[in-house]
Amino acid sequence: MGKGGSLMATPEPMTAAESWRLSKSRARVATGERERDDVLVSGWIVDSWLEGCLTAPRRLVLQVAPRNRWGPLWIVEASPSLVSDRSWLEDLGENLCHGSLVDAVGRTDRTGTVVATSLKLVR
Repeated sequence: MGKGGSLMATPEPMTAAESWRLSKSRARVATGERERDDVLVSGWIVDSWLEGCLTAPRRLVLQVAPRNRWGPLWIVEASPSLVSDRSWLEDLGENLCHGSLVDAVGRTDRTGTVVATSLKLVR
């Protein structure tokens, strides 16, 4: 280290893969289970839709912009039963929740889509 040098290096921005691994390790710590490979997705809803009809939806799909960094959108698929409030589900199906915060915990499938096991929605 030269004169006037700093012991602290400026951190480099995280890549999407590094952020994914960090979110994954935080979800493991939060659940207290080392065997699970859960991913925590935290951000704003950019788009949402229900597959199937509104009276009997089969799947909820969310596009989520990451909360603490710029990066690619996350695709989160969830069972409609994870949304306990029926009016939330209707609003999600009609794209009335854009900009709402969401925390989703789940596992990634082969395509990188997060299949949620838990959803927390905040208006």
